[in-house]
Amino acid sequence: PRFKLSRHTSFFTIADMAEASSVLPVQIVSNAYGKSRVRLVRVFKKADRHEMIDMTFEIQLQGDFDEAYLSSSNRTVLPTDTMKNTVYAIAKTYVDDQPELLGMRLARHFVSTVAPVKAANISVVQHSWHRLIVKGEPHAHAFSREGSGSKRTAQIRLCKQSGWTVHGGIEDLLLLKTTMSGFEDYIRDPYTTLKETKDRILGTNMKAVWKYQNPEAIEYASVFPAIRDALIEAFAGPAHSGVYSPSVQFTLYQMASRVLQRVPQVAEVSLRMPNLHCNLVSLAPFGMDNPNEVFVPIDEPHGTIQATLTRTKGTALASRL
Repeated sequence: PRFKLSRHTSFFTIADMAEASSVLPVQIVSNAYGKSRVRLVRVFKKADRHEMIDMTFEIQLQGDFDEAYLSSSNRTVLPTDTMKNTVYAIAKTYVDDQPELLGMRLARHFVSTVAPVKAANISVVQHSWHRLIVKGEPHAHAFSREGSGSKRTAQIRLCKQSGWTVHGGIEDLLLLKTTMSGFEDYIRDPYTTLKETKDRILGTNMKAVWKYQNPEAIEYASVFPAIRDALIEAFAGPAHSGVYSPSVQFTLYQMASRVLQRVPQVAEVSLRMPNLHCNLVSLAPFGMDNPNEVFVPIDEPHGTIQATLTRTKGTALASRL
């Protein structure tokens, strides 16, 4: 081999490594770099109350960065520490409290001001805090966050050639109904032991991702609650009667369809719904009946159901917001 360590040398010089990389039969297929786990809390101080957001950002830049991998030069590299600082500067400069809008501002900044950058990918997770109620009154500046809670998400991509791609989403949305769910008439083979039921608990820890159309023209503050409400209403049904679910697949389809029917700003919806089982406990050894009242929750193994829905071509909807 042309390059090797001598008995008296324990390392290559930078020049050696650069020369070696230039003659080896390898090439860079793709590359990206950025900053992860950038934490932000932003307080908006109004005359009578404070508002706040709590978000985590990940930034990944793509572009003409091969030189940094193939040589000792960092001339094309924006420090990831600078990316972190940019998050805080953008948060202070603008009053955006929607993750999609903050992500879009960051993507636009990096693509328009950093010459080697061809595309910017921004991922945002918003952590939910709720205003405290003290003696029946909303507190002016105190909040609570119980457990991990559901999280709002956004994925933003700005490419110089192809423009914007923006996705919104929800993670860890725990949903459960104690009746109006069953599972019957399925395939049976020699290994099937599951019993049919017309009445069971249906629970899931849902992940939803949807693709926006015309993302620069969307009022995200009103669109996100409309999507969340559509998902929950289709899962639960009317408040006093509910809606029957013959399978997780059927319910998933109803939920994603409701979003596409109600929110024209959404072009595509993907749902992932683990079936979090609650198994009926047998109280017969104690001489007791158990008419679907005492269960043991089972975390694993669990079924996982997922699908992506979009409108059929030529379908257009007017906004119902």
